[in-house]
Order: sequence, then C-alpha cells, then structure tokens
Amino acid sequence: MQDTFDMFQTMTTTPRSFPVMELVDVKGNKVDVSYLASHYHLILITLTNVDCPGCPQLLKILNMYGLNNDIQYPDTLLGQQHTLSVAKQKFFRLLLKQDAYFIVICPGSNARVTMLQENVPFNDYPFIGGDQAIAIAKALKIYISQDELMPALWDISSTLSVDSIYIGRGPDQYFHRFLLERLMRERYDWELRGITSIKEGHHIISQLKRKQLKCQQGNLVTSISFIQPTKTEEVDPIYRSGCQSILDHLPIEMIEYIFSYLSDIHSLVKPARTCRLFYSVICNVLVSRIRNQISHLILALPQNKGNFMFDKSELVDENLDRWRGAEEGIPYRELQRRVIALQNLLMETGEWTKQWSPRRMRILSRMNTINI
Repeated sequence: MQDTFDMFQTMTTTPRSFPVMELVDVKGNKVDVSYLASHYHLILITLTNVDCPGCPQLLKILNMYGLNNDIQYPDTLLGQQHTLSVAKQKFFRLLLKQDAYFIVICPGSNARVTMLQENVPFNDYPFIGGDQAIAIAKALKIYISQDELMPALWDISSTLSVDSIYIGRGPDQYFHRFLLERLMRERYDWELRGITSIKEGHHIISQLKRKQLKCQQGNLVTSISFIQPTKTEEVDPIYRSGCQSILDHLPIEMIEYIFSYLSDIHSLVKPARTCRLFYSVICNVLVSRIRNQISHLILALPQNKGNFMFDKSELVDENLDRWRGAEEGIPYRELQRRVIALQNLLMETGEWTKQWSPRRMRILSRMNTINI
C-alpha cells in the first residue's frame, strides 16, 4: 500500500515541462503550444490508448458540460444517463470553450486516433498520435509502453511548465470535476483581482479630484511649491514666461486632448511641475484614463441584475451575468489582460500621487526653502 502511495506522490510532484518541438496533429495541422498557452488555459488530456473504453467518456462529458449543445450524456459503460441544466451548461461553456483549450494525446497510428476523435466527436481540438504522442509522454514521464500512456489531465502554463490536475481514470471515475474546479478557481481569482483594482481606481480618482479642486482654488500652496522647478533645473522658455499666457485662448478640453497623446505616465505628469493649469489638466487626463480602464474591465466582470459584485463570496455563483461584455462571455486571458492593464495604470499613477502625503510635502517644502 505504501509503495502505491509513494508512486502516486512521485507522479503528481515530478517537475514537468512540455517539450519544445514542431507539433503536428493527426490531420496534419501545426499546433503552436506556446501561442495556445499564452492565449488560453491550456489543458492536456492523455488517453491510455485507442482501445480504452473509459477515456472517450471523459471527452463526451466535456461535450455535455459545454463544448457542444447536448445537455445529456449516456454513459455506455455503466448504463447511466447524466443531465445538465441549461444554466449550468452556459456557465461551464464559458470555462471550457472560452477560457480553456484542449490538446489530446493518444498512442496509436494517426488513422486510428483520428477515428477515435471523430467517433466521440471531439473535432475542434488537436489530437496527437504516433511517434509524437510517445515523445511527449516520455518527456512528461507518463510513458508506460508503445501502446499505453498514463491517463491524466494536465495544465500547461504560459512558460510551458506542466502541472497535474488529476492522474488516473476509470469507469465513473473521470475526474472532470477537478478540471472544472481549477478553471472556476482561476476565473474567480482574476474576477476578485479586478474588483479590488476597481476599488483602488475609485480611491485614486477621488485623490486626483480633491487635489485638482484644491489647485483650482489656490489652496495647494505646499504642493505647487514642491512641483515648481528648482533654480538648478533648466526650464523651457515656454514655461518661464508662464504657460497660461500662451494657452489663455484655448479651451480646457483642447489642452486635455493635447496632453492625452502623452502615453506614458512619467511624460504626462512632468508638465504638472510647471503651472496650476497643467496640474489641473493632467489630473483630468489621469481620471479619464482610469475611468476608461475601469469601464473596459467592468464588462468582463460578473453582475447580478445590473449590480456590480464587491465581495468574493458573491462571485462563487454560476448564475451571475458574465455575458454582458460579449455573447459568449469574455475569455479568462482577456479578463486577465484587462485587470493587469488597470493595475499597471494605477501603479504608475500611484508613483506620482504617493508624493502627496502631508509628511513628504513638509519635507520637500523645507528642501525648496533651503535651496532658495
């Protein structure tokens, strides 16, 4: 018993990486694993062999959970009928069809593996057979013989490291729930990060609006004294004469439009050191950018009857509306990109706004006084 447990522990904890190779499926199509891993939650399914009666059942179950429109699945091995509600299938379709992508490897000739693929059917995803299936199995340490592999579910990361979701398979033991749980966990995690980032975004917007108002009212004396150039700093003549003398006749919206073309935050906030007008305009530009990123991200986050979710416990609900931003839902990787984009914008803006702490203002004000 202990030997069996030790073998299982070794199988699940062994470090693995997907081999770098030119991969071609049984129908002659090239498979770019690096691209797929960076654009999807890439799942590798290993089948025991073409004659295994249990392995195709896993693929049929995934079809029922959302890869096709059937909400019933007859388990021919056990003579059981499995049914899924339409609402559940819609949620799991988002996980399986939008978030995930599948590669299936199976020992056997390309012709026999193709026949297996079409009989399931599981035609939207590449099947790898022949020598390539054996080469991958050996690299992943799941090779048993030329005609048999260890059946399992694997997660291929964007760095091509391979992590086991579940190793093993048998009648009524297909372990698809472990795959679904992992996909749910990843989506919930990024949805929560998105909610946290939106909260932080609203906080920074409030900071910017308060500082802008104080600047317009002339109450930002300490701040303006610190953001003015020091005597040792070379100042552009256009600023030395006063920016307002040149821009008096331009509407504020036009000035904001001009500054909006400064893409990186460092270049954008630099002119804020010159005058109150620019300080106020740049606050507006930053507020607009943050609001746009928030609006873009909200479309990828779940809602309940039009209400935005703010708590992790509220997210764990498959009945929430996750299709507001697209008919089939926003894919997990796109959600991830939108969250990261907002986080980066807030981090860069925070490098500027963190200098507004009262203690830092007092220190910089004293330094300016000393320099004068």
